[in-house]
Amino acid sequence: MNSPESGRSETTIVPFGTNRALEEIRFAAPYPTPPRKEPTLRDYWHILLRRKWAVISFMFIVMTLVTIISLRMQAKYESSGRIAVARETPEVFGLHNDSTNGNIAAVDDISLLLETQVQVLESEQLSLMVAHKLRSGAPRAIPEISSATNFFPGAIAPPTPEEVSLAGRLRSGLSVTIVPRTQIIEIRYKDPDPQMAARVVQAYIDSYLESNFDSKFQSIKQTTEWLTQQLSDLQTKVEVSQEKLVRYQREHNIVGVDDKQNITTSRLDDLNKQLTDAELDRILKETRYQGAKNGDAELIAKTDSGALIGKLRDTEADLNNRLAQLLVVYGPSYPKVQELKSQLAQTEKAISAERVKMLAGLQADYLVAANREKMLRAEFEKQKSAANDLNESAIEYNLLKRDVDTNRQLYEGLLQRLKEAGVVAGLRSSNVTVIDPARVPKYPVEPNIPRNLALGFMIGLLGGIGLAGVLEMMDNTVNLPEDVEAASGLPVIGIVPETRQIVDGKSKANNGLEKLALKKTPALSPPPLLSHERPQSQAAEAYRALRTSVLLSSTPPKIILVTSALPQEGKTTTAVNLAIVLAQRGGKVLLIDGDLRRARIHKFFKGTQASGLSTLLNGQDDISAVLLPTLVPGLNAVFAGPTPPQPAEMLSSDRMRRHLAQWRNEFDHIVIDSPPVLSVTDAALLSVESDSVLLVIRSRQTAKDALRRASELLAQVKARVQGVVVNAIDMDQPHYYYYYGANYGAYYRDNA
Repeated sequence: MNSPESGRSETTIVPFGTNRALEEIRFAAPYPTPPRKEPTLRDYWHILLRRKWAVISFMFIVMTLVTIISLRMQAKYESSGRIAVARETPEVFGLHNDSTNGNIAAVDDISLLLETQVQVLESEQLSLMVAHKLRSGAPRAIPEISSATNFFPGAIAPPTPEEVSLAGRLRSGLSVTIVPRTQIIEIRYKDPDPQMAARVVQAYIDSYLESNFDSKFQSIKQTTEWLTQQLSDLQTKVEVSQEKLVRYQREHNIVGVDDKQNITTSRLDDLNKQLTDAELDRILKETRYQGAKNGDAELIAKTDSGALIGKLRDTEADLNNRLAQLLVVYGPSYPKVQELKSQLAQTEKAISAERVKMLAGLQADYLVAANREKMLRAEFEKQKSAANDLNESAIEYNLLKRDVDTNRQLYEGLLQRLKEAGVVAGLRSSNVTVIDPARVPKYPVEPNIPRNLALGFMIGLLGGIGLAGVLEMMDNTVNLPEDVEAASGLPVIGIVPETRQIVDGKSKANNGLEKLALKKTPALSPPPLLSHERPQSQAAEAYRALRTSVLLSSTPPKIILVTSALPQEGKTTTAVNLAIVLAQRGGKVLLIDGDLRRARIHKFFKGTQASGLSTLLNGQDDISAVLLPTLVPGLNAVFAGPTPPQPAEMLSSDRMRRHLAQWRNEFDHIVIDSPPVLSVTDAALLSVESDSVLLVIRSRQTAKDALRRASELLAQVKARVQGVVVNAIDMDQPHYYYYYGANYGAYYRDNA
């Protein structure tokens, strides 16, 4: 096996011979690791609270830097002015304007118009005009330059190098924006001199208005020249087209071809209407005649003879009824019967005659209607032929007349626009209105210290939160019970809060710099016997809770081994106080200092190292000499004694086994304080003979890797590890609100 002093794990451990130990203990699987719990918002909040000083420090640094930079920045003043750009008609004097100018008059979309004007205000050309205005105090004369070579119809003379440099500086400090949901453009400029800022903004507004005016004037001038030339050509075209129209009308004897003047067309429409009416009348009368001829009673009833025929049929029915009655009573030879038969025959003859008369009348009406339709159709065809002849002659006439009308309308329209241009050319109208002229600012806008501080606060806060996250990810120590379960798979059976220690005769808390000093010199400042001296303290209650967890196992242990992963994690304090609270239950408890290398229990009870476990195992002393009573009733202790040359061999001897067996029968519980697991193999050897092993770690000090390795070593020797005790917990941290009430720590501090 490897040397105990090497601090390395052993692959195979051969313990002293006992019935409970195997001949060879092989590697065992580590304790099962519970599933990882997904972090919640409360977990993140607790992380921020734990790392609050890192967050606050980062925020303080950022805020300090922002404050220094803001105070060292040069003050700048901002002046602003507003102009309103109205929508213009997309035509100039009724003509479509395709020229490119600053107004973009052909733009229908107002948003596109405003964006275009923003680009004009930010253009280099306008900045050069402003630079010249600022240097000379007056606008430079604008020569006549074609608009095709420049954005503005008129361009300023070639600028000087000074003006080019000034224009660049002006553009860098200029800000042109559109006021949302309006047609207003806001112009802003920043400069260390408030007077200069106002002058620049006003110069931009004035130069933009001048460019707008010049653009409109040049456009009107070009339109007027073009209209004058076109009017001359149109006048000639009107005269020629009128002459052709008159000549054609005279040659073809055309007297009006309009819908209102054309007699032929009008008569054709009348005949068409009459023919349609005659055709409908003929169809109606033919339908009546055929229906009456076929015996349609409904049609017959609608005729003039229908009423008479109806009366005759009623008479016929009455006569038949009377005749039938008389035949039944008197027979066919009765005179009255003969008279009724004669009347019935006359009635039937009258009905037949009236029917023939009715059919003759309907037939006559039908024939008259058919003849009228025939005559109208012949006249319609004749008039239709005449209209076709007229249309053939009117085609050319209409073309000539349309040409005359078009030329006349175009001529009159251009003449009207030319008259309007003569009036408008002398006006300096514009679709741009100055809403707010530039004003001299009173207060600087930069540096905006409140805004910078607010921004620095947000950056510092976010950066501090990020730093807290980085520190949390880099922190490999155990902080929470969940960390223990995630790293080792072992349950947490006890949580011991931070206690106070005696340093130079004064009571000081284990936090901050004092806690760091105690970590560096722990052997010189052992903690008191809290469970005995301050039984109402928070720590004493934590040890009693640990006692409950140990005793409530399925099989209450007799021999309890207390160890840790690394030194300075509080295993000795835990072992001593666990033994005290076990004795306070009224049983007999034995506390054994099994750390033969760095013994400390004798200091707790103010004993000596003259005799102890090492002298007992060497045979120098007997049990009665090393088994000492303590100031705690029911608690006996066996100190470590002088440091032996081979501690591991002594702890694994048959003599150690026999003494443990004897003490098992004499005491209710035996608590053994052993060395750290990762330092030497003593704890692994003693764990085989123990009923329960408690692994003590220190919060914010024990690394997760060390805890994991310690649990693996104990699992390899099949130690009965009951759980982990988390020592030196800061109960003021929000994580432990779940384990103790919000006022628990304050309650016990007040009663300690």
